[in-house]
Amino acid sequence: MPLLKYLNYKSQFYLLILGFCFALYNVVLDFKKYLAVAHNVFDFSASIPHPSLTPCFWGMLMFIACLYVAYLVSFKEKLLFQKHLFYMLVGGVVFGWSNVAYLTYIYIAKLNPIKFSFYCTGVVPVNPIYTACFGGTIAFTLSFFLAWFLYRRLFLIN
Repeated sequence: MPLLKYLNYKSQFYLLILGFCFALYNVVLDFKKYLAVAHNVFDFSASIPHPSLTPCFWGMLMFIACLYVAYLVSFKEKLLFQKHLFYMLVGGVVFGWSNVAYLTYIYIAKLNPIKFSFYCTGVVPVNPIYTACFGGTIAFTLSFFLAWFLYRRLFLIN
């Protein structure tokens, strides 16, 4: 398996950076749309949800924490920090897929994209697959599987 030799800690770190950049991009867009309506970051009474209360924001914070632990894997005790990163990514995957499941439930319960509940930015998505939550969840899931593979490889070596 020639591809497996390229799966290392750098690829894990880069995958988490991509997920963080995706989440940061969506959070910045959320704040721009929110400030166009509310004109103040500390105003929580606008017609769209405050960006710091959305899953995108909390997913971005989780990506930051995972990036820090992935950075520590390179310098500190690899097995311990890889185990911590693995469990953090388990939490990220559960968080992400529960949000996607909630969006899918709302979408199916309404059965009409026009009446779809406003979520995150106040934009009505056509399908839950086109939301930012789904993209962030895919990034968490890919990072989870890579961390699981690296943890197993480390565990078998030690």
